[in-house]
Amino acid sequence: MADAAPAPAGEAWDYDKGTSPGGGPALSAEDAAIVRRIREMCPDGRYDGGSDAELLELFKRNKWVLSRSDEDVIAAMTRPR
Repeated sequence: MADAAPAPAGEAWDYDKGTSPGGGPALSAEDAAIVRRIREMCPDGRYDGGSDAELLELFKRNKWVLSRSDEDVIAAMTRPR
């Protein structure tokens, strides 16, 4: 994955598929839905530019630390700063 070519400039996020530019390993439908919800709910775009895998890893780490539901973790990750 580290050798993958970067996404072309100006490529848009594909929120319908829960994917970021540049591809990457395919996410499960459940993981893609989590990534899509976080990106759509984020008021300031703080997660733009990172890969789906990185965002999913952050979500999983936050879920483990907080010991909360998916909805609670997404709400914590996307609340306005």
